[in-house]
Amino acid sequence: MIGLYSEAFPLPLGHTLIFPKEHFSKVHDMNRAYMLAVLDLIRPLTAGVEDPTGVKASTIAIHTGIEAGQEICVFTFTLSPAYGVMEQAGSFNV
Repeated sequence: MIGLYSEAFPLPLGHTLIFPKEHFSKVHDMNRAYMLAVLDLIRPLTAGVEDPTGVKASTIAIHTGIEAGQEICVFTFTLSPAYGVMEQAGSFNV
């Protein structure tokens, strides 16, 4: 039901994409069952990204539509460790 993709060349170390296996272009196209399944996955996954990277916080983002920063019309959640700007050059915070 849900895919998980840790990028080969992530923007910050630990940057992870979470997406439903069924295609949705925008968040409002996703049905409740998929949304709840994704949220159930994000809870433990957040610690799984924060603990190994040593960060104390993370950003969970949803881009829904090209104008909102969605590069490809496939709905995803983005989980990104929140590194301090001075700690890792190129860190990304939404």
